[in-house]
Amino acid sequence: MAYASDLSPSQKATPSDARDWQRMAERVKRDHATMRALLDDVERACRALEERRPESLVRFRQAAWTLYVAFDEHLATEEGYFAPILRTVDAWGELRVVNMIIEHNDQRRIILELVEKAESEGEDVAALIVQARELVASFRLDMESEETSIDGQGLFPSVVQDQEDG
Repeated sequence: MAYASDLSPSQKATPSDARDWQRMAERVKRDHATMRALLDDVERACRALEERRPESLVRFRQAAWTLYVAFDEHLATEEGYFAPILRTVDAWGELRVVNMIIEHNDQRRIILELVEKAESEGEDVAALIVQARELVASFRLDMESEETSIDGQGLFPSVVQDQEDG
């Protein structure tokens, strides 16, 4: 499974026309498909932990780390593509960018926390499974929300919602 971007991270894409927007939306959806497959791997690793299969903790650690690396790359790509767009949406643009980055950094922290707990000796496996499943559910909902917003050519509803509410 490849994680490399179709466009290099140094290319700061902005949608100058509908075709550019469509290309970026397709890229995000492809990345999301990859993330969903990695989330599936984490869920399978959770089941293996529950069943106490041999090497299940090693498998879980690998799944969590792979998710972190790929998700971090995906978030950086979203930031590179959408920060320039969000800045120009309206007077709240810069705040929208800040909110997106805060949300992304929180997601990075959550995954990294899971990775670190998985690496800790004597970590409560049941608690690890609960945390992993909460992460999986939360990230799936976030991706669905982003895709719905992108399909309507909206931008990151959680970021925009904060300013619309006051």
